[in-house]
Amino acid sequence: MYIDKWWGDYFGSTDDSAVLLDYFAKDGAAEYPLSKIFADFGLYEQIQWGDFRETEEIGFTDEDGRTHEIDMAMNLIMDLAAVTLESACGGGVSLSELDGNTLNPKRFVIQPDQDELDCLIEALLDFSDCPEEYELADLCAPDDLREMAAQCKDLAYALRSAL
Repeated sequence: MYIDKWWGDYFGSTDDSAVLLDYFAKDGAAEYPLSKIFADFGLYEQIQWGDFRETEEIGFTDEDGRTHEIDMAMNLIMDLAAVTLESACGGGVSLSELDGNTLNPKRFVIQPDQDELDCLIEALLDFSDCPEEYELADLCAPDDLREMAAQCKDLAYALRSAL
């Protein structure tokens, strides 16, 4: 995968990552406009504020009516940015590539428009500039937080140049 250098340490390895992958697994679609993912997770209010430092109530509701909550919006943004980059550079991604513990071969692609892409990039760059202002700072050692911030900056630049 193109995103192998990011995926697995800080990206794709949280409980929030598992919720995102569950979202893709439960849905039969092969193509996802990023706007649909934002709407399904209830991210538009945070997008309007332009602030992912603290998480409001976000998550998706499956077809059985169960809500799958996201604890930290920035985790979701980081994972979505990485999967969007993989979609752009690799033409899509499969669940089994993203999660080595699943046998689900479903392949899908995320399609952002320019405003949605800008939102991901801006959120990544804001986190890279001031990670200590995010709720993630309460859970990470300072060195890990700095490394995560550096990886977010790299990912933002990769997204910008790929799309």
